[in-house]
Amino acid sequence: MVQHERVRTELSGGLGRLCLVRAAQRNAIDEAFLDAFEHAVDTLAEDRRVRVVLLEAEGPSFCAGFDLGVLDGIEDEDERKRRFAPAIRGRLRHMARILDRLYNMEPVSIAAVQGAAAGGGFSIALACDLRIVARDARCWFPEVELGSALSPASTRLLARMVPVGVAKDIILGGRRLDAATLHTLGLANRISEPGALGADALTYAHEFLAKPPGALLTSKATINAIVAGHTVLRPDLIPDRES
Repeated sequence: MVQHERVRTELSGGLGRLCLVRAAQRNAIDEAFLDAFEHAVDTLAEDRRVRVVLLEAEGPSFCAGFDLGVLDGIEDEDERKRRFAPAIRGRLRHMARILDRLYNMEPVSIAAVQGAAAGGGFSIALACDLRIVARDARCWFPEVELGSALSPASTRLLARMVPVGVAKDIILGGRRLDAATLHTLGLANRISEPGALGADALTYAHEFLAKPPGALLTSKATINAIVAGHTVLRPDLIPDRES
């Protein structure tokens, strides 16, 4: 197990677990988070023993999005909006690189989401292959309401998964999606009842660990290639992981 002040990683039997551990701040994203999270994702992606990655979070919220401490104490709404975009601009490029890495990693990735997953937190969940959400999960993109366009990386993730009109309603309207709505839209694969998310997510991850690794990971890579507009999977992209 590797512990950092923002994330914890561990590996057991082909399962890599990555846990966000900044619970007191609702796992909000700051520069230290981005550095630690990127390192953890890269480490699990490159470890050839890993076939499934389970992404979890401590505390009542999965990830509240970008840490907006810079806006603390500013009561005027127009002033908050004016300062929001510059406050996050430097983080967006870093986040885009991490989301791409998470989406394209060879292992199957599963996000276990409880409470709030807002902005960048929602994007992290969408970058995973699968999502299991607690009944109290709430996911949304607040960027437009805060006076900033949603990043192309986050927009692309959502637009790949739902009809364009739905994506526009979610992004432009800042819609808060509860667990049932996430499931109906196909943004959540399973719903977990209160108090059961950790155990349910682990069971879900082991379902995929039990599959033949070559077939499992090559099928994932093929799906990603087709979604990206390729008709075949290039030989150099065929996974070759330990069984």
